[in-house]
Amino acid sequence: LIPCGVDTGLFVEMDKMDCRKSIGLAEDAKIVLFGSSFERKVKNVELAKTAIEKLNNVQLVELKGYDRKEVAQLINASDIVLVTSFNETGPLIIKEALACNTPVISTDVGDVKSILGSEYQHLITSYDSNELAKKINELMKKKRPSYREMVLPYDLKLTAKKIKSVYNKLYEDTN
Repeated sequence: LIPCGVDTGLFVEMDKMDCRKSIGLAEDAKIVLFGSSFERKVKNVELAKTAIEKLNNVQLVELKGYDRKEVAQLINASDIVLVTSFNETGPLIIKEALACNTPVISTDVGDVKSILGSEYQHLITSYDSNELAKKINELMKKKRPSYREMVLPYDLKLTAKKIKSVYNKLYEDTN
């Protein structure tokens, strides 16, 4: 399996306040970016909304209607990126957030566990809204560590090379 790659040239750490101004978010808000449209049932927005309702002054922002550059800014403008899906193959938004050094919290879907590695398993949540609210609250208080190194192996150019090598191997095997 070759997981989807991330554009590490576009998804980089940017100044949070500049990004908030650029996309019209309040500078003093606590922002949790929901990793998809609220309309997609498999993304489990109800869990996210229920958890956010348990917190004070936290805004849940829907990821819908943005181009790729704006998504990079929105991730950087956010305090946390949240994935509450029932299932996924491998949520690209997780890799994009980590490339921006933006903290993530995710249910155990797709390849999230392997991306986060053993050091960051605490960022994986159950489907319990109380647990999720607690994790969001705790993560809001912490200083952002550097996550970017975790996703450099998923860079688009490296992913393209892996795919090309599969095609080359298949071509060699047929000739």
